[in-house]
Amino acid sequence: MSNFWSKLFFSPFVLKATRARKVAYIAMMVALSIVGNMFFEFKLGVVQYSFTTAISALIGILIGPCAGFIACFIGDGVGFIANPFGAYTPWIGLSTGLIAFIAGGAIHLFKNEKAHTVYIKLVFVSLLTFLVCSVAINSTFLWLVWYNKMTYFEYLTYRYIGLGQLFVSLINYGLLFAFMPVFKRITFFKDLQLGPCFKKEVGKPENVE
Repeated sequence: MSNFWSKLFFSPFVLKATRARKVAYIAMMVALSIVGNMFFEFKLGVVQYSFTTAISALIGILIGPCAGFIACFIGDGVGFIANPFGAYTPWIGLSTGLIAFIAGGAIHLFKNEKAHTVYIKLVFVSLLTFLVCSVAINSTFLWLVWYNKMTYFEYLTYRYIGLGQLFVSLINYGLLFAFMPVFKRITFFKDLQLGPCFKKEVGKPENVE
């Protein structure tokens, strides 16, 4: 398998693991996705806060684009079975899976040679996942199924401004940016190849007599 296709499925961190560990890493991310879907959601007034976007993107970065998609899609389905709420909506699983795929692909399919490169990629990830996953998939299906009495653009205004979904998205993307310095400083995750760390090395003191 070529290096490109390998990275399309797994992150460099997971690629170096044994087959058993690869399966274990995916299982762990499925569990993380389930926990995120079940417990990291709460309401404050009319606004429902969820950290699913940040968690899904981090899963894609940790284990890779395709592996992340699989973990998030399965995690969403299992999370619904464990904690059902209304009818199952498979487009939510598709959306969370695509967030992981886009994030993992953007970070790992291209080199991170400079310290700021990964943050430029995260800007791209944030914009693309918001437009594709939140607007084009989630909002469109919600409008078609439950809110089609208003126009599509009226619903977008209602969802993102009236219900505060834009604010929730900004929080999620902010958390994603906040986690990057953590990953870049933890030795365990050095094989993620996120580029140079911002932490400056302390040079040896000059001769002091």
